[in-house]
Amino acid sequence: MQPSSDGWIKRFGINALSSLAMRLLSVTVLVWVNQHLLRRIDPEEYSLFPLVMSLVVFGDLFVAIFVGGVSRHLVEAHHRGDPHGVTRIVSSMLVVLIPASLVLGVAGVLTAWNIDAVLEVEPTYVGQARVMLILTVATICLMAATTPISQGLYVRERFVADNIVGLGCEVLRIALLLMLMFAAGTRVMWLVVASTAATLVNRAVQIVLTRRVLATARFDRSLVSWTTMKDVLSFGAWTSVFVLRQLLSGTAPILLLNRFASPLDVAMFHAGRLPETQIRNLLQAIEGPSQPALIGLYAREGKSAVDLLYYRGGRYYLWLVLLPIAPLLVFAQPLYRLYAGDEYARAGLVMVAFLASYPFQFASAMYYRAAHAIGRIGAFHTYSLLLQLVTVAAIYYAVAIRGGGAVAAAFAIGLTYAVLHVLMIWPMGLRLVGGRWSAFAKQTLARGLLPFGAGLTSSLVMARFIAVDSWWTLGVVTCCAVAVYLGVLFAGCLDEIDRSLLERAFQSMGIRTSRRTRG
Repeated sequence: MQPSSDGWIKRFGINALSSLAMRLLSVTVLVWVNQHLLRRIDPEEYSLFPLVMSLVVFGDLFVAIFVGGVSRHLVEAHHRGDPHGVTRIVSSMLVVLIPASLVLGVAGVLTAWNIDAVLEVEPTYVGQARVMLILTVATICLMAATTPISQGLYVRERFVADNIVGLGCEVLRIALLLMLMFAAGTRVMWLVVASTAATLVNRAVQIVLTRRVLATARFDRSLVSWTTMKDVLSFGAWTSVFVLRQLLSGTAPILLLNRFASPLDVAMFHAGRLPETQIRNLLQAIEGPSQPALIGLYAREGKSAVDLLYYRGGRYYLWLVLLPIAPLLVFAQPLYRLYAGDEYARAGLVMVAFLASYPFQFASAMYYRAAHAIGRIGAFHTYSLLLQLVTVAAIYYAVAIRGGGAVAAAFAIGLTYAVLHVLMIWPMGLRLVGGRWSAFAKQTLARGLLPFGAGLTSSLVMARFIAVDSWWTLGVVTCCAVAVYLGVLFAGCLDEIDRSLLERAFQSMGIRTSRRTRG
């Protein structure tokens, strides 16, 4: 299935590239900041950040129940040409979100005051932990309360403008962080202080711009509807399962390691998971502009139009996300020795455990996108929640019963994810779109994984003959592996539609393609 408009391709390409540019800036700074912290502060202080963030996920879960369905329903109402529907959604949800945010704020302050009773924190760092938690909860509350009146750029698909705002706020965050790091001393607390300031400025600008591009996003007491509120909250309740999954997958290992292992294990787990987290953030920047388009496609043409994208979308996910994975898997421990020193070398094994499950996870990545677009996310979140519960049980066994540390927890997560995606998520995705296993194996798995297989083979061969003991050597072997990956991808995996889409994407951005590229 080809897109119906070159304009859509151009808009999506520009939106995705602008999102990616902002994320790349953020990732670059984050990589440096974490290296700076790992080499200059104790593991006990470094572990404060993942510990505090593990508590914040409980607040995210509370908010997601109320906020999770707002943006989707606003996009659908806008695409259906229903301005009164937009106002009705905004008015109805403001009535709920403001008091809910106040309740969350009170709970957050009480938790922060008693944080040493909730977490195993060194007495020296209790004050920092309290400040970090209070600032983060306050930010979450303000963001939740203003969600309905700040979605204009998302609803109108003005992602370039959105990313310009985000880029400016990211520069502000970086400037504040560097100023605090160098003027007030190296502390992990400054990560939260700088992020809080930048996030609040971003939201203020979003509210102003929403009033300009989506004038119907306003409060009208006469349009407050309990039925609308119920519909949005019902969708949000299922969306909150996504946050619950994050709570179980991200928070559970941190809290279990905090209770049954050492601060070094907490710090090592967080450091080892950084590449996985940033890869997902970059992927979100690229795929983000596609979700409103999928919702609009469903609103205009129905479910069958979304179903047709399933195999091809899964293949594109694999091609994109697996591009850097092979060299990261093979050269994981040399990477962390160079990055953080010998003390954190085993964090490379944590990274391997997460990234090795990517081929199994992302083969079915279109399941959530399709289910979200057509509003049938109940089954997806039910099975995903079951997956996370089994994963937590595996982590508990590895850490609390077997006495393992960060590496054991990571491998428990990776192995469980891989097995249960094949047994549960893959069949559910095919059932949603009425797909066939043979087509999925041929169109998504075989063609989607072939470049990764070539990149992994080349990385293993290089590891056999090349000692990676410097950043220069690591860069060379990584570039070689990526070159092999891209060579196999372009030479043997693209079909006519893939080549046509690629050609049209280049042309829409003013880049000419040769006859050879056109196939």
